[in-house]
Amino acid sequence: MKPVFTVLFALASVTIARDFRPKAYFEDIPALDTSVLQCYVFKTLPGIGYQVQVSNDLVSWSDIDEVYGLGHEYVVTMRETAPAPPEDPGSPPPSPPPTTSNPIKSASIRMQPASGTGGGTVIAWPSLDHGGPVIVKIAGSLDENWASVPLYVNGSGDYQFLVWHPSESVEPPATNPPLGPEDAAMLGALEANLPAMNAEVAASAARSRNAPHPAPSDPDSLRFWRIKVDAGIDTDMDRSPDWAEFEIGSRGTGILISGVQPDPFSADSNDDGTPDGFQLDADLDGTADGNDPDVGNNTSFYPIGPLPRYALFPITISGSLFPEFAHKLPLQINDKGRVLYQNGTWSAGVFTPLIAPPGGIQGSQQLARAYGINDNNVILGTGTYHISADPEHHANMLYYWNTPVASPIPIKSGSDIKAGYAGGSIGNTYDIAFTPRSVLSNEGRFTSMTKEWSQTQRGNTVAQQSTGGTNWYENTLRFSTWTLPTGNGLPTEVEGSKHISFHADPELSWGYTTDLDENGNETGPLKGKVLTPAALPDLPFVPYNAFSTPNGILALPPSHSEEAPKLYTEGTWQNAPHYKPAVDISADGIAIGRGGDGNASPLMANGKWHDIERMLPIPSDGFEPTPPWHSSSVTFLDITPGGWILGQRETSPAIHEHAVMLPIRAEGYYTRSDGLSVIEAAGVDDFSIGSDAPGVGIQDRVWIMAPQGGFNKIVKFKSPLNNDTPLKLTAPNILFGSQESISINSAVNSVTLRGEEGALSGGERLLTLSMGSGDNEILSVSKPIGLKIMKGRTVNVTVYKVTKLYGSNAEEPIDQIMMPTQEEITDYLKDTFRPQINTVFNVNLVDEPLKARWDDDTDAKLDINITSNIPGEEEAIIAKIPENPAPYDIRFFIVANPGAALGDGLGAYGLTDRAKATCWVHGSWFAKNKSKQFLLHTIAHEIGHVLVGEGHPDDKTPDPITGPAPLPGTKHVSRLMCSGPNTDGSSHLLVKGEWDKAETWLKAEIDDKEPQ
Repeated sequence: MKPVFTVLFALASVTIARDFRPKAYFEDIPALDTSVLQCYVFKTLPGIGYQVQVSNDLVSWSDIDEVYGLGHEYVVTMRETAPAPPEDPGSPPPSPPPTTSNPIKSASIRMQPASGTGGGTVIAWPSLDHGGPVIVKIAGSLDENWASVPLYVNGSGDYQFLVWHPSESVEPPATNPPLGPEDAAMLGALEANLPAMNAEVAASAARSRNAPHPAPSDPDSLRFWRIKVDAGIDTDMDRSPDWAEFEIGSRGTGILISGVQPDPFSADSNDDGTPDGFQLDADLDGTADGNDPDVGNNTSFYPIGPLPRYALFPITISGSLFPEFAHKLPLQINDKGRVLYQNGTWSAGVFTPLIAPPGGIQGSQQLARAYGINDNNVILGTGTYHISADPEHHANMLYYWNTPVASPIPIKSGSDIKAGYAGGSIGNTYDIAFTPRSVLSNEGRFTSMTKEWSQTQRGNTVAQQSTGGTNWYENTLRFSTWTLPTGNGLPTEVEGSKHISFHADPELSWGYTTDLDENGNETGPLKGKVLTPAALPDLPFVPYNAFSTPNGILALPPSHSEEAPKLYTEGTWQNAPHYKPAVDISADGIAIGRGGDGNASPLMANGKWHDIERMLPIPSDGFEPTPPWHSSSVTFLDITPGGWILGQRETSPAIHEHAVMLPIRAEGYYTRSDGLSVIEAAGVDDFSIGSDAPGVGIQDRVWIMAPQGGFNKIVKFKSPLNNDTPLKLTAPNILFGSQESISINSAVNSVTLRGEEGALSGGERLLTLSMGSGDNEILSVSKPIGLKIMKGRTVNVTVYKVTKLYGSNAEEPIDQIMMPTQEEITDYLKDTFRPQINTVFNVNLVDEPLKARWDDDTDAKLDINITSNIPGEEEAIIAKIPENPAPYDIRFFIVANPGAALGDGLGAYGLTDRAKATCWVHGSWFAKNKSKQFLLHTIAHEIGHVLVGEGHPDDKTPDPITGPAPLPGTKHVSRLMCSGPNTDGSSHLLVKGEWDKAETWLKAEIDDKEPQ
């Protein structure tokens, strides 16, 4: 079978809109032995990761190479098309090319001149041992010609060096950190090869490609290749991807804070304590990369924030109150949670009919027909006004209701209602009927016809006119944009367009326009028209909805349109593909999408679309039928700026049920030992629900740790509530203050809660939510908030200082280490763990250092291993444990050994043996880098391994990740158990999955442990 040469491209990036797939082409390349290799070559982008894979069946794929892009071309051999000619038997065989028994290793490096007078070069790279950033200084200097070679590729021995070379000098580290074996070997090869690299650069002979590998065996096999592209690499973990920092640096724009350098290998280039990702803006949309849901798309800019979960309240309406329009759809929901129907409103379980305008004949009433409601509860609708006693003389005119229970007021331009009034249609009624639309803005603006009634005498003769009475005639004067009064007085009126039907806040209106023929008649297809108040360029579609956003005007097309949504920014309409399925968007960027085609209606939050099942968590034991609102028949009709959603589901053909959905967010607050109140890591897990991958391991509801034992938790619930829609909270074994339930009725509510004494620690409860009272009380179908009860516990930690001895030499004394005090360790651990798992620590810092010998096993061994990075020396550190150690649940050793690699040669800052509840950290490294905060953070991190398990949630291997609570699609750098270094100690978060594991360990090792 002849080989099939097919190259596939797959994006592994979290980025949605931007296409990072590389350009690739086929090329025949001569090899060293004069054979010809058929290859494909692809152009890398700086900061993008590429994984080259091969398959024979498009099912099973094998990795053959990984590449970190630096703008160079990469060559992959596919087959040999022309073999080398046979050797001349009379000539001696040629010397074989140099070979290596090891595979080529790619090393992506940043090299810059060291600032100051000492010379040398600063080298930075993502560690080959542990993946974190490494920065060292070497003695060698760079040739001046490097200034013209910002990106460089060089192969030497076992390594291919991919070098980024910014021209600016950089401050070197105070001292080089210890290196693991892979990093040490790579750095040695780089230093040895630097003179040759300098010469190559000076001769302008920088290579742009790797040498192609030999052709694969079995040339007649069926074979496919693909390249997986990873645009999410963030080497320095500052929340700006590597590619973004390269791009910002090359173009010179996108730096929000003066002095920040877009450096993919430095998390805080200006040393101001804020990660660079929150001070860089790669797509120039005004949202910093660290808060941007799509760093590569300037039409996706709503900042990332805590995701809501929704309480769903079914709408029920008494037939006696709602006989006339029971079969009609609701029109709209406003930001007070009030649902508008044609003849009334529903709120918190109560339907309120509209007071109809008086008929004017024998006291009769004409039914009102509502068109729209704004967020101030002002309603716009129509009713009948009788001009005279003759029932034929009546106008279908517009009224407004200042409140849902107010009497209607006719909309007129003067004291004489007949001389100028708002006619009985809104705009040209384009697509208004039974559709949630902005026909009445919060400012009270709408567009309608202005009309008048004229009176003439009947008959043609004087005699007829004197006896025949009068006729009334209704005339249309113009189309007007009206603004309702906020108090007493008349509405204001300015000339408007019959095509502009919809109004939003701030000044934003939209509708349609057409071309005119030579006679002034409208012709051709409809085009969208948006006013702000000046007219923007025409759109290729008539907007279904439009919004003022922080970055411009966003227009959404109707469902039948193939057009992408458009964002008007920088003077032009740009495609906004994130919002393709959207029909409406809240003020914080939550979008509702169209359902149908067998799919439940989706919701978009933080730039990702989620199905209704994730957003409406409903408890199930696995045997219940699918909940009725987890159905493909569900559609979303409207979302308000504050986030209320109006939804419907089909129960049978042409019959629908409706419901309102209330977004709920929760934030935990905790007062630290230093008196500061903090939000992060305060015992509310709204982080897990941001994961890409729902399933057993993902907590789809917001979780709150409910403490027992004298510690009350403060939680701020955030929902668009008001006095008309109070929300009642209750849960078994949970006290709110001293009460078993609490009602909240504002946008932000501080609630104190705790678990009842005697309730089982580790027990989980779901919050019951209800609206209304008495016969009108309605319960939420969904359960968006969970509570985990955890009793108060104290864990004993004994901390030892260890000084390394080697032969007759001793390392620096332990007292020179930047050692935190016993109180500082105690407070830091309490502030990290108490608000999250209700655990405090009794820390005993042993004053007398342990002296550990590297070369003598006469003393008792520690039951942990710390290995040397010196080749051939792999002895364990030996230390003498006191004969009567203090009681401990966890032992912690802070080791002074700056020359040794730690953790089996991995160069780690700390290690933990969970089975023996023993931790240690490389104390001298922290001392030399003057980072006590980092040392405290690492102590908490290692104790976290004892409590919640080994591994890290952000580990890329193995697959599946074995670390605690992996949450794909989330930014792990805010988590305590993240693997990367966190120099400012701001990563404290433990998620619900880690609470569960900590509860298991605490119960077994603290509650059930025999006293020592």
